Amino acid sequence: MVVGLDFSRHYEFFYSNVIPQQSYSTSKASILVVYVGRRDAGEVYYETFFFITDPAVNRQQKNPGLVHHCLEIVFDRVGVGHGVQYVHLFSDGEFKTKPHFTWLGQTAKKRKTGLTWNYYAPNHGKGLYDGEGGVLKNCARQYVLNKGTKDEQPISTLEELVAFGQEHLAKPPAKSGPCVRQRYFFHVKEKLKVPKEARQFTGSKSFFAYRADKKGKVHARLFSCYCDACVTREGDCPRPSSEWTDAKTGYL
Repeated sequence: MVVGLDFSRHYEFFYSNVIPQQSYSTSKASILVVYVGRRDAGEVYYETFFFITDPAVNRQQKNPGLVHHCLEIVFDRVGVGHGVQYVHLFSDGEFKTKPHFTWLGQTAKKRKTGLTWNYYAPNHGKGLYDGEGGVLKNCARQYVLNKGTKDEQPISTLEELVAFGQEHLAKPPAKSGPCVRQRYFFHVKEKLKVPKEARQFTGSKSFFAYRADKKGKVHARLFSCYCDACVTREGDCPRPSSEWTDAKTGYL
């Protein structure tokens, strides 16, 4: 199973009339996009999860607890820990922080599932989550422009943005080949706790692949690899620099 995640740029709620200069933003929505890729009868398909919250309540990268909370919801929905042996996560380098390393080991142990988190270079990772985030924001803006008036807007709150997604975007039109089969929308209302200070280990920023076994032990490697040995964790990786280093994770 493949999982990718990233924050989409804030969606701004705005009131609009015929004079562009009189359009103004009233508030913003923070959007975390998570996609899950699976195979069914030889066909690859995707499901997308949108987690919408107030950036003043949960400050994106400032609170790793938000990411952990959302990933736990996704894992529950797709059955991680119930027949899924390995999950490969992909994200931008902005998620390469101490609390995520510790969460990776604890979650692998709790769910008895091998987890691997692969990082792109900072601000260089592009994936399905970028396009999906754009779909939600562009469709919402177009809907507001078509349906809204200067006195009333159909999407002006977090709840209305979630409801719009559930009503209009949950079931994408059928397409040939790999596609998004289903979209799910969640409103994260509560302020989530920031995890306790986690242990740092030397050179953590130099590694771009972290994996945790079912016992919760975390190891790091300089490069990601997608050969059969690395995906299934059976056999030896043929790539050079393929040695895994013990990542001493945990909370202080």
